Order: sequence, then C-alpha cells, then structure tokens
Amino acid sequence: DDLAKPVLSFVEQAMSRELEMLGQTIGEVALDLPNQQVVANDVERTRSGVPFFRGELVRRYIACTLTYFCKVTGIGYKQGMNEILAPLIGVEFLVEAEDTPIIDPRPEEEGREWWAAWARIYRMFCSWMKWWLPHAYQDEDFTALQSTCHLLRLLVRHHVPKLGAHLDRSALPPELYAPPWLLTC
Repeated sequence: DDLAKPVLSFVEQAMSRELEMLGQTIGEVALDLPNQQVVANDVERTRSGVPFFRGELVRRYIACTLTYFCKVTGIGYKQGMNEILAPLIGVEFLVEAEDTPIIDPRPEEEGREWWAAWARIYRMFCSWMKWWLPHAYQDEDFTALQSTCHLLRLLVRHHVPKLGAHLDRSALPPELYAPPWLLTC
C-alpha cells in the first residue's frame, strides 16, 4: 500500500505530461492541408451561435485539431468533421451553472490545462472516428455516406410515399439534409 501511492502518483504525472505534450503538439501543427480553406470555413461555422466557439483561441484549436487528425491518419478533411468535433469540445468544457449547462471558456489561455483538455478532445475524436465512423471519411467520394443517403431516400419513398414524392419534386435529396444526422447521431 505504501509503495502503490508513489507508483500511482508517478503514473498519473506521466500521463498528465503526455496529454500536455500532445495538446501542445496539436496547437503547433502547420495549417497547410491542400483544402485548409475548407477547414477554415467550417471552423467559422462551428456552433457560431455559442460565444465560446467564437473565441479566437478556440477556433485556432479546432482548426489545429482537425488538421492534426488529417495529417496523422492520412484521411483527407471532409466537410462535417467539425460537426463531430464540436460536441466533444462541449463534453470537455461543459459545466453546470445554476442548473443550466454552459460552456466554460476556462482556461482562457494556453497552458498545461488547456493542452491537456485538447489532447483529451483529440483522443475522443479519434476514437469516435475509428469506432463509429470508420468508413464514412475513408474515401474521397464519401461512398459509404452516399450509399446511406440512397438507402434513406428509398426508405422514405417506401414508408412515407407522399413525403418521398414531395422531397423528390422539391429537389431535396437526403444528401442536403441527412449528413449531420448520419454522422453525428
């Protein structure tokens, strides 16, 4: 028991340093993907109604996290990845204030806590992409997503024919409204 406490403390400190280093590395990644402007545009749109997400430092780290992920995994950035990342950021920074969940902008500057938080967010994002969406972003043509949208169109036509006909007449294919549902549900 006396030996377990120092060993546990050493392991916790090592893990904390590893998270801080990963978070710092993410924050220093060069924003130079071939489609970096698409990333920048998506970052600007990410939860733009929430003040926390409009902060310059937060936006920079969103761009850095998405860029780092693409560089490390070799998966090209696709629109919608920011929508998968955003709730994970909320999970990390969500606090309760007077029984109302709010996004807490602290820490407000880069430092050990900030870097560790973004490393945890990055790890959650990687896990989500690996375990829940392993094929959605793997190819340049979004084949899995296109197939799912096609199946959704057929299901709507079969089960709710009037709605399916209306959507078709209105030129509203599932590709226009379903990706956020399919990628973040």
